[in-house]
Amino acid sequence: MRNDGPKLRRIVLFFRRMVHVGGAERTMFEEALYFQRKGIEASILTFSHSREALFDPPYPVRVTQLGSISGGRLHGLLAEGRNILLLRRALRRLRPDIVLASSGIDCIVLFFATLGLGIPYAAHIHGTIFWFDSRFFTSWLRYATIHKGVYDEIRASVIGHREFVPATPPPMGPVRRIAVEIVARTLAASIRKARVLFTLTRHMAWEVKRLYGRDAIPIKGAVSRRLLTYVPRQDKRHELGLDGQRIVLNVNRLDARKRVELAIRAFDRLAAVHPDIHLVVGGTGPEESRLKDLVSKLGRDQRITFVGFIPEIELADYLAMCDVFVHPNWAEFAISPYEALALQRKVVWSSEMEMEDDIGGSGHVFSASPTVEGFAEALDRALRADVRTVVDLSRYTWEAYAEQVLRGLMRGVRPEST
Repeated sequence: MRNDGPKLRRIVLFFRRMVHVGGAERTMFEEALYFQRKGIEASILTFSHSREALFDPPYPVRVTQLGSISGGRLHGLLAEGRNILLLRRALRRLRPDIVLASSGIDCIVLFFATLGLGIPYAAHIHGTIFWFDSRFFTSWLRYATIHKGVYDEIRASVIGHREFVPATPPPMGPVRRIAVEIVARTLAASIRKARVLFTLTRHMAWEVKRLYGRDAIPIKGAVSRRLLTYVPRQDKRHELGLDGQRIVLNVNRLDARKRVELAIRAFDRLAAVHPDIHLVVGGTGPEESRLKDLVSKLGRDQRITFVGFIPEIELADYLAMCDVFVHPNWAEFAISPYEALALQRKVVWSSEMEMEDDIGGSGHVFSASPTVEGFAEALDRALRADVRTVVDLSRYTWEAYAEQVLRGLMRGVRPEST
């Protein structure tokens, strides 16, 4: 990276609520580490975090909890107001050159916390309001009148949007309707105020442009450099008693939008054709019991194994043992299939995934429409394919990703920091 231009001395990363080990959490920790290696003071502020969200082993990054997340409508609003004041006090004390939010929603907090302070903020938008599950209040925001002109266009643009996002809003009482309208407009204003926005895909940048009228910088990155030369420490295939079998692996949180049922049913169609294949499913979640019942009903208990939560320290060994990694998720970008590619595994993923030419041309990726028929056909091709090329993931490492983020942040730095 060139050293001319604005200098950043201190960056605060803000993550409103850190609950699970996830891609957004990992992204923020990896960015903080990279900034520190570049001589920039970096710390993470949050209103709430769990021990699990800090990873095991934990990242050597300072995480400061301010306030708390409270339940109950009125009490929650009062607590949120207090949290914003605490964040504002912390920012006045730290005087960062810029604050980086983990999501568009987190911009609402920064919008109020930075008023009058002259401290700019930037934000990741890993998913717009069209990607949120209906269990969250934020999913209702897509039905606000401010988005009426682009709702149908955005919903029609992605298969998963049409599958998971209802065409018409659920019933809303007057109080919820008013709240939705207020929050949607506040969110739009807070995102428009951000100096720089980052997305993981070009399509997500397009959604941001249509929703908020702002340009975003699309950057892909997800791979630890150590994976590029990784040598497995444990023989997971042997541990699972699957020697001599070809492994199809799926690792996800087990919820509906991950489409694990689709992977199971596609595997079921091929089990008789390929008697030496075995499906291993890693992860936990609300769909776990139902998925296990499905496997039993299909009579595939001996061909499909659920291994539960996979500790981070063991994940690479699971990825290394598989012949094909299957990823039917409703997503345009995800970390786990790129990690599998870094280990030279074949990957079957949904056609919703945005694929660069160097990845698509490697022969390692088999794209399929997110249907049982589509995935069964793509999985069959992957199992039969003899791929001898090497896919180069060096441009998708966390270091390469964070470097591009840092360049973007320099565009939004305060004038007095230059």
